[in-house]
Amino acid sequence: MISIESKKEGTIYDDTIKELSRGYERELIKYFSGLDVEELQPLNLEFKRTQPRSCDLLLKGHIKEKGDIVIHTEFQSENDSRMLCRMLRYAVEIYEEHERPVYQLVFYLGSRPMRMDDSLHLCLGECNYLKYGYKIIDVGSLGYKELKETNDPLLYPLLPLTERETRKKKKEGFLQGCIEDIINSDFNIEEKREVAFKAQIFAGLAFKKDIIDKMSNFGN
Repeated sequence: MISIESKKEGTIYDDTIKELSRGYERELIKYFSGLDVEELQPLNLEFKRTQPRSCDLLLKGHIKEKGDIVIHTEFQSENDSRMLCRMLRYAVEIYEEHERPVYQLVFYLGSRPMRMDDSLHLCLGECNYLKYGYKIIDVGSLGYKELKETNDPLLYPLLPLTERETRKKKKEGFLQGCIEDIINSDFNIEEKREVAFKAQIFAGLAFKKDIIDKMSNFGN
């Protein structure tokens, strides 16, 4: 059951998305990063030096021929101009705590175009330089057809958030297409209900409530 407390709207969606992804971490990491990570184990770390919060998803895993790594994932429903600095500070604290290579992912699910930096290069001499980067997945820039053709119930709930400009033009028609593709998928009835439930929540980031309510009739 998803518990939504009284928080800023963006935080509500970030927390909800985090809960909806539980149990599918390996599949998400493999599809969006290409890393086939085994033996995933959850880790806990409070970022005391940066701000009083914990990361959205922190996992220890193993990659053949590369050894143990730590995977840090954040879910963003809004642009954050300080995201690059936040992720850099997080990387330092994670590495200090676990002393393992850190792979970082940010999933951006916002309705507005993504405007966050993902790398930093500073060089003031041979012994004074910094090169840092992390991966941002802008779901709004993903192709609808590409995601649909995965035929994966884990990824189908993201369909309402794909192709940002197209969905803005088509509006209700775009969301109706998502509903039809869920109904006509090869998933069993329980999978369809779960996918529709998650898709309805994600759609709240991109569509008005009266349009989203039309999804709620499916699976009742």
